[in-house]
Amino acid sequence: MTLTKLLSTTVATIALVGLFAAAATPAEAACKRKARTGKAIGNIEFFVKATARSRWRSSVRALDGPRFASWVRAVEKVERCDKSGPGGKWRCVATAKPCD
Repeated sequence: MTLTKLLSTTVATIALVGLFAAAATPAEAACKRKARTGKAIGNIEFFVKATARSRWRSSVRALDGPRFASWVRAVEKVERCDKSGPGGKWRCVATAKPCD
């Protein structure tokens, strides 16, 4: 095997290993043990739910750091919304364990 071919094979192998390492699945990601919660109240369910998730991200960013503040990578996600309380407003809670 020539030196050029050996170097090309080595570079390609390193690139593939790096690609797979960067694409960690949630099962391989490090997750916090404690779930975090974001809450919101408002008139339109869609926006209230989005605000609850945004507040979840802000809470995670403050407590666990920015690398954990992704709702998509979080596990054990639960979003609950209801309109049964006083004032006829939507109340939403977003809870999940943050993962990096």
